[in-house]
Amino acid sequence: MKHLYAMSVIAGLFILFVLFLPAALYAASIAVNAANGNLERIRAASGSVAWGALRGWLNSVRSTLIIGATFPFHRLLVRRGSGRGTPVVLVHGLYHNAAAWLFFGRWLARRGYSNLYTVSYGSFTRVFPEIVQEVGRVLERALEDNPGKKALLCGHSLGGLVVRALLAEERFAGRIAGAATLGTPHRGSVLARIALGRLGRSLHPRHPLFQRLAALPEPQRIPRLALFAPLDNMVMPEQCLRPRRPGWKLERLPLSVSHVGLIYSRALAARVAEFFREAEAEAGGDLLP
Repeated sequence: MKHLYAMSVIAGLFILFVLFLPAALYAASIAVNAANGNLERIRAASGSVAWGALRGWLNSVRSTLIIGATFPFHRLLVRRGSGRGTPVVLVHGLYHNAAAWLFFGRWLARRGYSNLYTVSYGSFTRVFPEIVQEVGRVLERALEDNPGKKALLCGHSLGGLVVRALLAEERFAGRIAGAATLGTPHRGSVLARIALGRLGRSLHPRHPLFQRLAALPEPQRIPRLALFAPLDNMVMPEQCLRPRRPGWKLERLPLSVSHVGLIYSRALAARVAEFFREAEAEAGGDLLP
């Protein structure tokens, strides 16, 4: 009976967190975007919202299973640079860790970007400025390990906000070649109202964090790319995925890519690698002036 009870609990948790929760989040995204008048624009640009949400849900289920299988091994999956090529600093999102980049990092490496650095910050033990300092130390180490080279940055979700904060720091002026963000809540997310932990709740659009980010100087000479799926099941409404800042290039992704699924997309890794090459070419190579 004990084994049957344990199996029932596991099955219940699986249904709740792997199947039901992603579906509920997509329903919430549709409702929030409808309330903000976005659905017609999303449909016109990306096709059927219902079909996109169904495919996105399937993508989210797959991504959630990958997270469950890899999350405990983050200490083994931290990357500290290979010493070859342009250094790339990858910053994970809320409630995740360095395991987020297991596949994405491999796909970048196959396209010439194997000199990768990652970090695991605590989503329940840190506030935003502390995470910026923590990732800043990793960026400093990457630059010290690779003298004469500029770094490339890529942040998923909250990690993209960390990237934005680092771009504005004077100590990194002239030392960053380009930055990409994936599904980043550049203007917050209404879902943050029910987020777990102080850090998660700080992502609400009305939180002072976004006033502070908006006040930061924008580094005009650094290429910046914001990639997002319009029907994101974590960042909503769609306007929140768009940095309202000069100099950013925006690219929509298919509706079938879920928020977490962004880091498990081979095609997206290829696009980021392509952007990195473009950014390095625009910066005149990887040598500092």
